[in-house]
Amino acid sequence: MLSALLETIGTLGILISIAVKLGVALRAR
Repeated sequence: MLSALLETIGTLGILISIAVKLGVALRAR
């Protein structure tokens, strides 16, 4: 249960970091 929750949080963290990088790249244009 806990490991699955941590894995989900880790996946969300990766997706959020990618979204932030894309947002910064779009703003830099």
